[in-house]
Amino acid sequence: MIEQLPLELACVEFLLDKNTDIMVNAKEIDQAPPVKKSIDNNQTVNNLSANWSQVVEQTKPLNHSISTLLITSHPLDATNNIITIGVEYDFHKEQLDKSKVKNHLSGILTKILDNKVSVAFIVDENFKDNHQIFKGKNESGVGDALDTFGGELM
Repeated sequence: MIEQLPLELACVEFLLDKNTDIMVNAKEIDQAPPVKKSIDNNQTVNNLSANWSQVVEQTKPLNHSISTLLITSHPLDATNNIITIGVEYDFHKEQLDKSKVKNHLSGILTKILDNKVSVAFIVDENFKDNHQIFKGKNESGVGDALDTFGGELM
């Protein structure tokens, strides 16, 4: 047993050194610059709507099915640096709510908005109406044409 003692002491010293490094890094994190100002809801949702195709494209490297789910979703709200995205089905919410997906998507949205944000998903009770508005039904003349001809925006 005495033969192992120097090895055990070396391991303890090594781990104590590593622990000190971790503590120094933790202090640096605590001193990180604060998050930028809180985001403006309407401006942020409009910005995301205008750049939604970019969001979808940047999720493709992570997972093609996730980008497909995002095509059928839309930003609903941006409050307290949390972007709320509406989906149609519970299954879509479950797939998008995975931590790897949320972290990746938060990174993409942070770059686009130039502000640190997190993401939340909800099943949108008014999905059809909200998604049609997101896709441009309220743009000049589109809604009128749809109503006149009995059409539906896809």
